Amino acid sequence: MEDSYVLQLLKPKFKDFYLCFCGFAECEPLHSYGPATRPNYILHYVMKGKGIYQVGETKYHLKEGQAFLIEPESLTFYQADKKDPWSYLWVGFGGTEAQRFVRDLGLNSRQLTCECKYGEELKGIVFEMLQHTHSTAENLYYLQGKLYQFFSVLARGIEIQQYADDTKESIYVQEAIAYIKNYYSQKITVEDIADYLALNRSYLYTMFIST
Repeated sequence: MEDSYVLQLLKPKFKDFYLCFCGFAECEPLHSYGPATRPNYILHYVMKGKGIYQVGETKYHLKEGQAFLIEPESLTFYQADKKDPWSYLWVGFGGTEAQRFVRDLGLNSRQLTCECKYGEELKGIVFEMLQHTHSTAENLYYLQGKLYQFFSVLARGIEIQQYADDTKESIYVQEAIAYIKNYYSQKITVEDIADYLALNRSYLYTMFIST
């Protein structure tokens, strides 16, 4: 069980980048969600306590001040700690530019977690979102601004552990492989992979040949 506050938007007003939902929850010990997939991106930020986040066979142990990204259609599972269950906030978002904005933060299929020291500021933004529940034009524009503000705070304070041996090209290849593993059953094409990575098809081909 969890004590939660949630805002759900049924019809986005914007196309390139938009808020789907947001919320805050104080979880009971071992409260979990999944395994499940979502159609959009979701960023969770841990305000206090501990928990685990699992994607495939990879398990992350997270605590206060850390965040984790859920990618669209990725099978994930997360659970609160038994002794010190977490409280977290989340923002779900989508749009044609959502992937690019996520990458601006340094997050991708291989880098799904990060740290940010501005948790209270992020919480304040989410709680301001939660106060605007009516789908009026005024509120939708207000929420859009708050979504950009949320990303602004993350961009200012995000900390990601980088791997010294990871070149830009190798990271793209790893992301491509992860995408293929997630979507191979949907008859994806090279164009689909290139679009996902926001790369030219020829450049993508060159990277695979040289790796």
